[in-house]
Amino acid sequence: IVKDTSGSTYYDREAYAAEIESLRDQIQPDRTIIIYCDDHIQPMANGDKYDVFENHEEIVVRQKDGGGTSFNPPFYLVDQEELTPSVLIYFTDGYGYVNPQVSEMVHYPVIWALSSDGEPSFGGAEFGETLKVEVS
Repeated sequence: IVKDTSGSTYYDREAYAAEIESLRDQIQPDRTIIIYCDDHIQPMANGDKYDVFENHEEIVVRQKDGGGTSFNPPFYLVDQEELTPSVLIYFTDGYGYVNPQVSEMVHYPVIWALSSDGEPSFGGAEFGETLKVEVS
């Protein structure tokens, strides 16, 4: 899971956390990884680049605040860390850009969980499915 922490998603963060918890309860994956990103990866206090929760652990969605938006860093991180996601769910308002190289390197399902009417802008081939996240 990627959680967009850019400034424009400030009011969406509680809805993202609720959806993440709900999805995990429904799907019950063996492991859940959460990456926090605005225009770069937001590391954890201990320096880790993402949180890992095993299936028996309670998920704690951190509330991080950031600046601009770049959709690219999480995809590069997944590649760099040699992670093999069953699916990558990207919680965002959709206002950002995807480099052409990213669409070429993604070989796993991607869901853009959008909290606004924005849509990611793809420099290369579009990929993934979109769904709407209701925010209050």
